[in-house]
Amino acid sequence: MSTDEFDSAQTPRHGARTVVHRTMNNAIAFVALEAHYELRFVNLFNRGRGYAFPCDAKGHVDLDHLSEHGRDNYFYARAVVGNELSLPLVALVD
Repeated sequence: MSTDEFDSAQTPRHGARTVVHRTMNNAIAFVALEAHYELRFVNLFNRGRGYAFPCDAKGHVDLDHLSEHGRDNYFYARAVVGNELSLPLVALVD
């Protein structure tokens, strides 16, 4: 049986989770885990459809890390906002 306890807290300003590890002797170690975000465009006519792209906490998509097809989809999604797709939302992905 383990006496270790784990607490997890979201740190919105830094876009990372901090995990607090308490051991038997009360020593505390902090480990920052990288949070993952997506920029999501939802289809206005079919809520189950849309586009999602990896981004940072502010919604910035790194186009250099997308495939050519991914970049085409990103530019398409941006172009049809309001006609076919909703305004993009930044979502935290677990």
